[in-house]
Amino acid sequence: PERRKVVYVTIAIRDFIKPVAEGDIEKYYTEHAAEFEKPPQVRAAHILVRVPETGGSEGEDKARATIADVIRRVKAGEDFARLARALSEDPGSKENGGDLGLVRKGEMVPQFEQAAFALKAGEMAPEPVRTPFGFHAIKVTEVQPGGKTPMKDVAAQIRDRLSAEAADRAAKAKADEV
Repeated sequence: PERRKVVYVTIAIRDFIKPVAEGDIEKYYTEHAAEFEKPPQVRAAHILVRVPETGGSEGEDKARATIADVIRRVKAGEDFARLARALSEDPGSKENGGDLGLVRKGEMVPQFEQAAFALKAGEMAPEPVRTPFGFHAIKVTEVQPGGKTPMKDVAAQIRDRLSAEAADRAAKAKADEV
């Protein structure tokens, strides 16, 4: 059988890692500002009652009345999560007490999003919210305002990225030279 003799050189990237100057970190942070923007988010919970496909306005009125009753009961002191587990028709959030987790704009249907982002932490929508899925009782438990992540919080991440990129370029240049 045919045989070949191979000679190779291994160039380890870790041998080319050098410290990154603070000025380079600041420059990267400024030039890539959009990367560090954090959109506003809310932690929302909901109870959904679907509108039946048949039944017309009677079915719609019944779903709206159910959600209006839920809102009244929560305002009277009943536990939102317990009601969600008992009444919600959303299988994805029902077992979690209606909790949808943190959501940002663009992740939900517009009607739901508009109502949720208008609320403050601990508030509940005063009226049933109609979406293509049915009627919702919406409660917001947390609001995280958007904004730019401070440089001190991402400096280590930027340093690591710049260091790795520089080491990769230096190792590639050495490999090309060899």
